[in-house]
Amino acid sequence: MPSTLTATQICNLALSKLGPGGGYLTDLDTDDTEQAEALRRVYVACRDEVLEAHTWRFAQKRAALDANDDEPEWGYAVQYELPEDCLRVLAIEGLVLPNPTGAAAYVVEGAMLLTDIEEPLNIRYLAQITDTTLFSPTFVAALAARIADEVCEVITKSTTRRERLQIEYRARLMQARRSDQMGRAPQPVPDGSWVDSRQ
Repeated sequence: MPSTLTATQICNLALSKLGPGGGYLTDLDTDDTEQAEALRRVYVACRDEVLEAHTWRFAQKRAALDANDDEPEWGYAVQYELPEDCLRVLAIEGLVLPNPTGAAAYVVEGAMLLTDIEEPLNIRYLAQITDTTLFSPTFVAALAARIADEVCEVITKSTTRRERLQIEYRARLMQARRSDQMGRAPQPVPDGSWVDSRQ
């Protein structure tokens, strides 16, 4: 079941971990407080960091890519522009890894994926999800702990409390990963199937 919390509510959850001096937000975007300013500075970076920490089911997307008109300078025959929200390529349809020849079947350089595979290129990727209603509850718990860790010293001036929050974040992230994995059906891997390149 997805979360129903907004970014403001997630940040308030983070502030609640800082103790009585943590404060409270009415609106992350418009509040003019020290806490709000600190949270605005770190929210997006923390969100994307936690997203990249695992192949969350809610953050996986598929896309069919057309080849770019410009060919790579060398090494590969074709290049594809990745979706703007792509954090990491997870799989390419029809590609079985590792490559028997030992050569890299593709490489990601900037916003481009270079390969010898002809178009259309069907990929599964980890997306930069900004809609908080798509987050899983355990992801929210891990994200709130990560945000609290990041703003702790600025708001509370306490390094001891930050150390506790770092431990909590690692525990929350581990729990969230386990919960996310429990929702996955076992995937057979026949020849020519989608294969995750980096999980």
